[in-house]
Amino acid sequence: MNAKDTLGCVETEKKRLYLRLKDDLFSFRTFLRQEEEEEEEEEEEEEEEEEEEEEEEEEEEEEEEEEASFVRWRKCSGEGSMLAKDRISSPVLSMRHFRTRFVHSTSGASIYIT
Repeated sequence: MNAKDTLGCVETEKKRLYLRLKDDLFSFRTFLRQEEEEEEEEEEEEEEEEEEEEEEEEEEEEEEEEEASFVRWRKCSGEGSMLAKDRISSPVLSMRHFRTRFVHSTSGASIYIT
């Protein structure tokens, strides 16, 4: 081998190593990009789950407030004699739950309208 052939082999090997390095760098960048995308997706999913949990908690609080208001309303409307478990856990309300009490201003007479 003469110097020219040796120089050609070195240049060829240099190009081959450069292309391999370039390919490895591209693969590494692609890998990093995929990792970042997966992390972002996981964060978005976690945020969505947290939002859903917060919404569920808010709905539960609203239901509890409505239930408490309904119990207070029933006590004021003359339904206070019912058992507490009936007031709270009654799944279906009949018309007797919607009884309104009217009191005459001067005589104090009461009328219940259902």
